[in-house]
Amino acid sequence: MDPSRRLRWHRTTSRSLLHQEIDGVEIANRRIQAGIPGEFQGDERDIIFLSLVDGPPREGLLRAVREGAFELIKKRYNVAASRARDQLWVVHSFDPEHHLAPDDIRFRLLQHVRNPLAYLRANAREVGRTESPFEREVLQRLTDAGFRVRSQWPVGYYRIDLVVEGAGLRLAVECDGDRYHPIENLAEDMDRQAVLERLGWRFVRIRGSAFYRDAELAMRPVFDRLRELGIPPEANRVRDPAARPENATVDELDALIEQGNAPGHNPLDPQAAPIEPVPAEPHPLPADDPTAMPVEGTGHRQVMALLGGRSAPYEQFLRELARARGCQRLGRKVREGLEAELALLAGQGRLEIRDGEIRPL
Repeated sequence: MDPSRRLRWHRTTSRSLLHQEIDGVEIANRRIQAGIPGEFQGDERDIIFLSLVDGPPREGLLRAVREGAFELIKKRYNVAASRARDQLWVVHSFDPEHHLAPDDIRFRLLQHVRNPLAYLRANAREVGRTESPFEREVLQRLTDAGFRVRSQWPVGYYRIDLVVEGAGLRLAVECDGDRYHPIENLAEDMDRQAVLERLGWRFVRIRGSAFYRDAELAMRPVFDRLRELGIPPEANRVRDPAARPENATVDELDALIEQGNAPGHNPLDPQAAPIEPVPAEPHPLPADDPTAMPVEGTGHRQVMALLGGRSAPYEQFLRELARARGCQRLGRKVREGLEAELALLAGQGRLEIRDGEIRPL
């Protein structure tokens, strides 16, 4: 059944059940109404029950509901979620953690309903860490666009102004031109960036003069880079700040500094072969054999590159690996193939799968 027919059927069924259970006079006196979001436009109720009209799939993820053309779908959800004066109850029969994509509107709605102040608290915490009004304004524009942003992210001995996270990926955003990043220090900043890029970080820089001249134009390369990397807006998917990898790359940085690549030492030799992070290019799985990807070589390197030297939730990593292999969803056959590959790597002592997490060894 297509979504529009399903909604009409659900509305008709809800009204019929209401009249079966509640006297018509009581319905009128209490202004009880069942309908689609458009029927509540400009109206409010003390209590709203919002049904997501979908059930768990047989396998994989539900088809994602996104903003739609001209943000029409997003506007419908905004209307539905903002009609309640006192209470909003969201009714669903699927597991959002396993059946919804991170950029699905329903996922973001459920995250907000479960902890409505979490996003505001997280945003206030990150704003408080910024070092200048320029950083705060850039952070605000990113969060207004729905992105999850961390400020003053520590990487060993360094700090990155802003880090945008999403779908297991990160983009470092540096704000140049304020008192903490004057033009005089640009060479030092670029040396620092070179060190971090050798560890796999990706950067985009914004000039303060360009931002204050035309903020939208200055932010355009940032949003273009986020789209290019496939980092989706998922600001409402708030994570535990304790999970922040405060010193995840200290050892790697120590090794580079010992080689003389730290800022203030000899600059990186432009003729030297760069240490590039292992690429995670898509490798589609053959339709008839999801286990065809060899464990040795490209397959093994891709798994380790996606892990990035850190542990990750097992289910989330499976979805990321499936996407990296060119699969649109994590179906049963794809899951079996990937799990067999990971189990083989675990048996070889290259990684460990335990307590719902996967970690490299």
